Amino acid sequence: ERKLPWGYRPEIGHRQDHRFPVCFGRPFYPILLWVELLNLTPYGMCSTVLSSVTAAVIFSSCVRTAALKDIRADSGDWFTEAGSWARTSQTKSDGLTPPLTLAWKRQFTSGVAGSPAMADSTVLIPFLNGELVVLKLADGKKTFRKRFGKSPLQGFTVFNSTAYWAISQDKRSFRAFDLSRGQYLWKARLGIMTSAPVVQGNKVYVGNLNRQFYCLNKNDGKIIWKHEEKAALRVSPVLGSEKVVYCDQEGNVYARSVADGRLLWRTSLSNPVSGEPETPYSHPVIKNHRLLVTSLSGSVFALDARNGRFLWQNNLGDPFFSSPSADSFYVFAAASSGKLYAMNQESGEVIWTYDAGTLINSEILVSDSYLLTATARGEIICLDKSTGDSVWTDTLENRIVTPPVFHNGYLIISDDRKWVYAFVSSSDGKNQN
Repeated sequence: ERKLPWGYRPEIGHRQDHRFPVCFGRPFYPILLWVELLNLTPYGMCSTVLSSVTAAVIFSSCVRTAALKDIRADSGDWFTEAGSWARTSQTKSDGLTPPLTLAWKRQFTSGVAGSPAMADSTVLIPFLNGELVVLKLADGKKTFRKRFGKSPLQGFTVFNSTAYWAISQDKRSFRAFDLSRGQYLWKARLGIMTSAPVVQGNKVYVGNLNRQFYCLNKNDGKIIWKHEEKAALRVSPVLGSEKVVYCDQEGNVYARSVADGRLLWRTSLSNPVSGEPETPYSHPVIKNHRLLVTSLSGSVFALDARNGRFLWQNNLGDPFFSSPSADSFYVFAAASSGKLYAMNQESGEVIWTYDAGTLINSEILVSDSYLLTATARGEIICLDKSTGDSVWTDTLENRIVTPPVFHNGYLIISDDRKWVYAFVSSSDGKNQN
């Protein structure tokens, strides 16, 4: 007598009723292939092989998804672009002490799409081919890998147990993925997006290139309110005190109430000589109630985040392709010429300058005592924060394409040859893998 596979009911047709195994709340459909092939092959050795293969695939998928179950990012982790909703690029943990040594490196089939997220003992990396990869910080071993689309995962953010990203080639471009259950919470039709969101309470705030700024319900992705601004919203918003602040591509800066979307203030950035609008190429930063913005014309602006009033403007000449960074006293900005500036946050006065001699196009990582930046030539440069003196350098073989991120003693950086590197302080005694 032929043995029927589990869940098969011939009296109603096997295509209409299957009780599939469940992995984190979702039916696991590869078992359908098992049933179809059993109908085409003699029962015996072949069905045994098919059963084994299917069981292995089910087990592999469940193990792969289980790797996400315990990941949970909070305010103490590096969970979004520039590390926090204020986007200051300040480290959240101690341990960035030169000299640094290579702990491990891994090469992938695609380039990294943007800033990784780091939570607990893992690093979550979005890729240009739509993949998400999770690695252990300690040794770089892969615990999860899945492709979610055909285009880059942009604006990658992890907060609590939910990951957010945009896949612009898909109509439902903005997505929330529940890490604890291994499935999407929702997908929203928000058009083409390049920025990371801000999450507060039960709301998600994000803009798109079609000039729309949205507030969404975090639980179901439904629109709570939206506003159309004057130009494309390409860069990520920041979170201030009871307000969300963002820039458009014509130099307009907006502050809206997180409660109801009411416009609190709007300020236009302009060149003091020509009067032309200033274009921010990267996200603003909030620190000490000051909103800090760099522009393509070479200016650094400081606004009062409470009312939008200009505090100071420093025109340094060379375009800025990266956002400023900040701690309690300094503003740091790296120009396209390779010059790195440290300014007094209160007055805008330049305190010291460091010349890297080549393009710097990513944010400057700020720790308690040191700064760390990367150049287009593949150099990693660590500076004394108070003096600007170089204290350690290293050079990779290829061009560095992502900003350096640091958490739990590990510095993560990637290059244009699809390598991801992890560095640690030499005193930690970790060996290269």
